[in-house]
Amino acid sequence: SLLKLLSGTHWGTSPRILKTVYTGTVRPTLECGARAWAIAAKTHTNKLDQVQNMGLRTILGAMKSTSIATMQKTAGVKPLDSRMNAKLLTQGEKVNIIPDYPLHKRLQDMTKNRLTKPPPCIERAAEETI
Repeated sequence: SLLKLLSGTHWGTSPRILKTVYTGTVRPTLECGARAWAIAAKTHTNKLDQVQNMGLRTILGAMKSTSIATMQKTAGVKPLDSRMNAKLLTQGEKVNIIPDYPLHKRLQDMTKNRLTKPPPCIERAAEETI
């Protein structure tokens, strides 16, 4: 991997530069399918987490026994699932707010023939919370 080529124990670039390379090349590749990964099985998203963890170990020079949360905090890198959730929320807001957004019309067309009354199970749940 590019990060491993740039790093070394006695030579190589600084952790700051390695983090820049990671956030500029590796992480965007991991996040490019955020919408698809939102509904993927946990076993598949775990593979993405493993790639991020390998990158963090390379950046920090950490051992395998170092906890993932500690590496994320030390490197200043958010977990992938929270970043993907933020991307999904941002995209959802764009769809709702921007009328020219590509998915806006498509979603409106999909929902115009839906029932206006919620299913009975949702009505019961709403009554129970009141």
